[in-house]
Parts: sequence; C-alpha cells; structure tokens
Amino acid sequence: MRDPSISSRVILVIDYYGPSDFDFIGSTEIDSYWGVVVFLEARAYSANPELWHEASPASCVTSHDPAFFIAHGTQGSFVDPTVSYHFESDLKTAGSETCPVMVGGLGMLFNLKKRSRFVVCSSRP
Repeated sequence: MRDPSISSRVILVIDYYGPSDFDFIGSTEIDSYWGVVVFLEARAYSANPELWHEASPASCVTSHDPAFFIAHGTQGSFVDPTVSYHFESDLKTAGSETCPVMVGGLGMLFNLKKRSRFVVCSSRP
C-alpha cells in the first residue's frame, strides 16, 4: 500500500557519462557515434535522423524535469565530454536545473581510491 505522505516524484537525475544527446552525437560523429549506432541496431544517423532524435534523451527534456547532476571525467572516455556540455545546454534551454561536474584527470571508470579533484564547471573549456 502506498503511503500518500511520501512522494514518488523524481527530484534528481544523475547522468554519469551518458550519451544523452543523439542528435548532437550523430551530426558531429564524435567518438561515441558508433556506440549509438549499435544501440539503434546499426541505423546510421544519415539514414534515419528522425529515429536518432526520437531515441535521444535530450529530445525529451522539459522545464518540468527534475534537476540533473552531470558527472564526466576529463580524460579518455567512450563518451566525449562535449556531449555532456551540449546536454547541459539543452537542459538549461528547456528550463531545467543542472549541476555539471568535470572530474579532473579521470576517465570513464573513476578510481575512487585515488584522490580526485572535483571541479564544478562554470564555463566551457
């Protein structure tokens, strides 16, 4: 039985290296392009940009979305950091709150035993 005094509303989304903007990835063909091609069952962006747009998390953002915490390392990654910057821009344009964080010197697999410096991004590199 659901307790009506406890909300089930999502208040925070954590995006950890997410290939979150398929339109941007497809149109620029940056590093994560082929991962999205595989996800979309070998359909290239040029062959079906509508499918890429429909499947893209970025195409669904609205001002009613919860806040997004976007974490991305600054070194070698399957998903280029530019994708996170672009997704942050999409969210801000839609009116959603964002908190982007770049993890200096780390790649996709954060080694939390190492001392890492978390830097809140206030501008593009």
